[in-house]
Amino acid sequence: MKQYIGENEVETIYSTEHKTPSKGDIIRVVYVGDSKDELMSRLMFDKVVTEEVSDATELREARVVPMAEAILTVMTDWGLKLNEMDYLWQQKIIQSLNDTTDKAHAKLFEWETETTSTKHDITLLHYDIILNDRNKEESNTGAEK
Repeated sequence: MKQYIGENEVETIYSTEHKTPSKGDIIRVVYVGDSKDELMSRLMFDKVVTEEVSDATELREARVVPMAEAILTVMTDWGLKLNEMDYLWQQKIIQSLNDTTDKAHAKLFEWETETTSTKHDITLLHYDIILNDRNKEESNTGAEK
């Protein structure tokens, strides 16, 4: 049975030594044809892999809707007030994402490929791997963080 992520046919998947921040598995997905591959969480793979080709809009929906549901559940569980939503997103989440991506993008110059030309082309999963690998290297050499 063929498997697809969007328009790309999956050739195979490999386990990696990396984990998501919540200790989930990260896999390497290799696509048929152009030797293209990507890292993604097993959680994301299970949500987006299909038996039929899908277009970019369908793929985006498959990626984003489960995340939106999880985020809304967390906000409800924590009793977020509507008047706190802008502060949460603009002052905490967006600022944190910008700081993280800036730090990781500085590290990326050693790791960048022709398919990852800007920091906006990189997934948060990649940024996490980059920063965690850097932190491991620094702790192994005794360098300060």
